[in-house]
Amino acid sequence: MNDTLAEVVDAAAKSVKSKKVMSLWELTGNVSCGRRFVLGDMIMDAAPFLYPFLIEYSLIGAAVIYVTWSHIGVNPK
Repeated sequence: MNDTLAEVVDAAAKSVKSKKVMSLWELTGNVSCGRRFVLGDMIMDAAPFLYPFLIEYSLIGAAVIYVTWSHIGVNPK
């Protein structure tokens, strides 16, 4: 539980060499630096429910970018 940063980096390097996929939570979750993720578990539990909102936000963003791109260089005269 009290891994140092060097041990975490070594574990990441070994996982890259062994082709084992480790998530960011696995790499950073074992470092004890006196900090606690207050909302971490809540966000991870709510992620499946928030996925549709991510898709909707991405579609709205893509539409705004397309409209902006289509109006670039258009002379209103």
